[in-house]
Amino acid sequence: MFSGIKKLFIKDKFWQPTVIDYYCWPEYPRVENFYFVNIPKNVSTTVLHWARKIKTQEQSYRIQDPFKFTVLRDPYGRLKSAFAYGLGQRFYYEHTVDSIGELLIKQNPVKRHEELLTHFVPQHVFIKRAPVKVDHYYHTGQMRDLHRHLSTISRVDLPWMHENRTKYTDEFTEQYNAWFTKNEAWIHNYLAKDVKLYNKIVNRAATA
Repeated sequence: MFSGIKKLFIKDKFWQPTVIDYYCWPEYPRVENFYFVNIPKNVSTTVLHWARKIKTQEQSYRIQDPFKFTVLRDPYGRLKSAFAYGLGQRFYYEHTVDSIGELLIKQNPVKRHEELLTHFVPQHVFIKRAPVKVDHYYHTGQMRDLHRHLSTISRVDLPWMHENRTKYTDEFTEQYNAWFTKNEAWIHNYLAKDVKLYNKIVNRAATA
């Protein structure tokens, strides 16, 4: 239907036109009718683990009808998590909070920074550019509901994955808070659409 790695063209008022690697299952890992719109830093590892578990089962246990879904995360928590991720081994400890913040605000990265900045692309942009239309929205506080539903529709006893909570050092927290305070107006503007979408999904779940 479509390739495993999509190119996400960002043409948003916050982003200069650029090309970002974009993933959408079922092509990865090829689970029939399992359409997960993957937003970086939003429990992707957990959902991938479940997809692989479903994939190991006999064909008769596969999902019968298309299930097109995504998981949203509190935008401010996601932003902080992305900063912490950018400081780590994955990017060779090259960055500081301020250097990542500068790349983010300038939004005109050289190619070697595109992978890092993928994690800062607003959630609503991933949804807007997804190759499938999302029918089912979850937020990170509903992972047990999602786990239960996927287990039911796949007829597979999926293992529960304990949430991988980021542990922030005092040094990181101090540096991040300083950057946040300095750029607070820009951050609120940058996250405004994601906050609106996230609150809508949280409120909908609370009244369901």
